[in-house]
Amino acid sequence: MARVCRAVEELRLRVITASVTSVAGCLMHTIFVEVDSDQTNRIQIKHMIEAALAQLDDASASPPSVMSYY
Repeated sequence: MARVCRAVEELRLRVITASVTSVAGCLMHTIFVEVDSDQTNRIQIKHMIEAALAQLDDASASPPSVMSYY
């Protein structure tokens, strides 16, 4: 989880809260971030976060991350 938070913070997003839950034998990371008002393009931000998480997945050889956002 610390690596996930660092990756998000490197995108200049503020981590509001983060948690890890075990569901059916899989770990689910939940992270809420806050963005500056000038970064309002949600699709672009989503793609940036997905790219950062994909790099973490590649580095750790873990299953791919799935992301949803509101």
